[in-house]
Amino acid sequence: HIPQHQPFQWLIHLWASKFPTKFGYQSLVMVSAAAVPRHRRVALIVGVANARSIAWHCASSLTDKGYDVVLTYMGERFGKAVRDLADRVNTASGERAVSAPTPGRILGCLPCDVNDDDNVRRLFEELLPPIIPRPRLDAVVHSVAHAPADAMKGGTLLGTTAEAFSSAHATSAHSLIAIA
Repeated sequence: HIPQHQPFQWLIHLWASKFPTKFGYQSLVMVSAAAVPRHRRVALIVGVANARSIAWHCASSLTDKGYDVVLTYMGERFGKAVRDLADRVNTASGERAVSAPTPGRILGCLPCDVNDDDNVRRLFEELLPPIIPRPRLDAVVHSVAHAPADAMKGGTLLGTTAEAFSSAHATSAHSLIAIA
């Protein structure tokens, strides 16, 4: 969805499993980095749900480092909470001391169902171009995880049906291909 002549400077994939460890949820992070550009950096964060989501913490960290960020969420169920979080960041960035590093800001909050190819196409072709200052993304965080509610009813992975596993895999991992 991003033309070849506009490569990502960074591609970050975060996958939070549904299987807790002693210290929280397991995460896999893959990073491919190139030289840091001299222009204002812009990141797309896919999969913000609330203030506890890994995607939100990535967005907060990137804005602290001076990135401007565009957030996506899945469905209006999460939309209001994500917009409220963005408003808090944008308000706080305007209140920092003059000597503080220039913080990034949230440029927009957009709906995107990564399981729907038309939604992903619309994100890149219609929704992003009006709000990013140039036709380029410097970073993408794919932090999307989902499993059907009944997938873990038995409490173990061994009870998961093939259908539930396929659904979780399509949303949590395969959707990265559609975004990239």
